[in-house]
Amino acid sequence: MHRFLPIVAALCLILASQSELAAQDASPPSVDSIAVQGNHRLTPAQIIGSSGIIVHQPINYRDIQRAITSLFGTGQFDDVLVEQQNPEID
Repeated sequence: MHRFLPIVAALCLILASQSELAAQDASPPSVDSIAVQGNHRLTPAQIIGSSGIIVHQPINYRDIQRAITSLFGTGQFDDVLVEQQNPEID
């Protein structure tokens, strides 16, 4: 049953100054920005709001797992992809 159009939402999490975490660095990285790509039915603001991820807040893998679960829970997505991109250093 094709209840929803195939939708691919790619949340690109760009983590500020995140080359490698040192073993003694206990603070998690913060989300610098979020980009939504491939959506057709919802606005980027709706998708980001449903994910529960907040820009400039620390994030860990559990937050990512919750965001993916929340997005699938809306019933609007066939696929959700989360990527991290480190800023390019000139």
